[in-house]
Amino acid sequence: LSEVICKWFMPTSGCCFDPFAGDTVFGYVSSYLGHKFTGIELRQEQVNFNNDAVKGMDATYICDDGCNVLQHIGENSQDLLFSCPPYFDLEVYSDLDNDASNQGTYADFYKIIDTAFTNATQCLKDDRFAVIVAGDVRDKKTGAYYNFPNDIINTFKRNGMILYNNIKLLTPIGTASIRATKYMNARKVAHIYQDVLVFYKSNAKNIIA
Repeated sequence: LSEVICKWFMPTSGCCFDPFAGDTVFGYVSSYLGHKFTGIELRQEQVNFNNDAVKGMDATYICDDGCNVLQHIGENSQDLLFSCPPYFDLEVYSDLDNDASNQGTYADFYKIIDTAFTNATQCLKDDRFAVIVAGDVRDKKTGAYYNFPNDIINTFKRNGMILYNNIKLLTPIGTASIRATKYMNARKVAHIYQDVLVFYKSNAKNIIA
């Protein structure tokens, strides 16, 4: 996915970034393809690991809150935003108070996501793309979906970016068939895809091959 996104939605060479850069894959792949990558990650131990993984490449991971992205990346300086933020409490990454995955309510979680992406849109140049990978999450008490991807869409639209593509990323089925048997006791259907939301900043008529 990282390679496809770089080749489809970036110039031949440019700068890309991620305010939720807990993974090494995009930094490694984008740098290998000739781009400069900057990632913001909350956990120091993960930053150390990531920087070791991309040593000698044009990729840098910085330890800070993703909401502070503008303190590290200049406005209108980046050619692509590519991010896969936490999916609320589906997986808790740390016990840090400002960790989005460690919030007590979905509202508190999404406030962090909204602030980080609102600030991140200011780092993008005009006529550039933002690509966000998001999967929906259920409320553990009620079983209802939070509609997480739609909240992300609303954040970017509020910040002047249009939803240009919605790509479905099929995930390995793995244990889905086993989980489906249990889920159907409550008439839940197993989710086996994620949304790859592609946003565009400025006028879509300026998009060229």
